[in-house]
Amino acid sequence: NDSPNTGTVSGGSLKISGIHANSTITLLNVPVGEYTVTEASGNGNTYVYTPSFSPESGETTVTKGETAKVTVTNTPKKQKLEYSKVWNDGDDAAGLRPTAEAFKRDLVVMLGETITEDTNVAGFTICTDAEISVVDNGSDTYAITVSGLLERNDGKSYYIAEKAITGYKPQGVPIEKGDITYTLFSGNLLHNNLVIPEYPISVRKVW
Repeated sequence: NDSPNTGTVSGGSLKISGIHANSTITLLNVPVGEYTVTEASGNGNTYVYTPSFSPESGETTVTKGETAKVTVTNTPKKQKLEYSKVWNDGDDAAGLRPTAEAFKRDLVVMLGETITEDTNVAGFTICTDAEISVVDNGSDTYAITVSGLLERNDGKSYYIAEKAITGYKPQGVPIEKGDITYTLFSGNLLHNNLVIPEYPISVRKVW
C-alpha cells in the first residue's frame, strides 16, 4: 500500500498499526492457539486495494517452538468506465463525422477533482495508462469504454475529454493542455452538435 494500514490478529486480539508496503512484521511470545489475520481498510490510501491471504482466509495455528507465517498481498482494484457519444448531425448529413477508430484517437482520459461551477480544470492531468475502445452503434451513437484505470480513494475522479472535431460543437468544458484544446465532459452522455455553416446571400431589390 501507499500509506499505513492497520492489521489485526484475532484470537489474541492483537492490533498492529503503521504497516507499510513490503513490510515484514514479527510477533514474539504469541500464545499457542488458533489465529486469523485480517486487514482493515486503509482510508489514507490513494487507491483501493483487495487483500488476499496465504494461507487462504488468513487462518494459522501457533504451536510451541514453531513459527507461524501469514502473507498478505494487496492488489489494486481496477475500474471500467462507459460513455455514450451522441452525434446530433442528421445521420452524418454533412459527411464530417469521424469513424469510431478515428474518434478514438481524439479521446483522452483526465484526472481531477469533482467538477463544479468553481472547479479549476486547468490542473487536471492526462492519464497515460487508460485503455480506450470505441464502437459505432449504428444509430448516431458511439459506445466508449475506458479500462485499465486504478480505482481511487482520494476523492479524485476520471473524466473523458476530446480534441476539437471539425464541423462540430461539443457540449462540455474547454480545457487547454499544451497547444491542444480539449472539451471535458462531466457526465456519461456526450453530445456533439453539427455546426450549420452560414453563407452570405446577395439580394438585389428592383423597384
